[in-house]
Amino acid sequence: MGKAAQAGIGWVGVRNGNHAGPAALYVRPQTERGMIGLAAAVGSANHVPPFGGSDLLLGTNPIAIAAPAGRHEPFVLDMATTVAAVGKIRTLAQRGESMPEGWMVARDGKPLTDPKRQSEGLMLPIGGPKGYGLAMALGLLAGSLNGAAFGMGDLCVAPFVNGSLGFGNGPKPGTRLARWLARVNERPSVAAAAGAARAAAAEAATSLGAVAEQIASGRFKREYRDHRLEWMIRSGGLDVVLEGLAKENIRFVEFRGA
Repeated sequence: MGKAAQAGIGWVGVRNGNHAGPAALYVRPQTERGMIGLAAAVGSANHVPPFGGSDLLLGTNPIAIAAPAGRHEPFVLDMATTVAAVGKIRTLAQRGESMPEGWMVARDGKPLTDPKRQSEGLMLPIGGPKGYGLAMALGLLAGSLNGAAFGMGDLCVAPFVNGSLGFGNGPKPGTRLARWLARVNERPSVAAAAGAARAAAAEAATSLGAVAEQIASGRFKREYRDHRLEWMIRSGGLDVVLEGLAKENIRFVEFRGA
């Protein structure tokens, strides 16, 4: 608010945060000083597919706007870009109640009304394609603009892009991919994994058999966003995940509010 009072507008970005709670908490104080408050967030996990799709690429991506109204209570809008918020679904599950049709659909596109099966389904955006577009726009503003995680551009891609550099096929300097790689390589976990991979590759440079041995021993480590766990189980089976966790060469991290 100090920035807004001085410059006319104040913009603050946060990344690597945690659950932010109701977005209205961050916009009501501005109205007390005669200002308009606006807040948006990228959901901590992906629950929503693109319109017409079935891959979980978006969060509930809430938005809040508050405006002063003189001697009356301020106008406050605080909503998710999905038909229902995750918290409401979990509350119904705790109460043993059903969800109304239109909140979620199963993978086959049929309505899903059992809140305990939330992880099996897809949350629906408000207003069909318009709600999807709004969630996408908020993700770009609250996520990409702040250098935060958004969509499927998770850390599991970094080792492959870094690996391509060794073969002279890395991203061209100045491109968006090059800037993204430089940013994620600053993360301690990515830097540590890249260093271990280079050391293991140097030890295994004598033969392909040595490379396979290094992989089997768990020297090459991977870090994934938590929403990739379901994908890994579906594509490789639970045993693959359990083996990786036992060898400590994979781990899952949850980005709260990023």
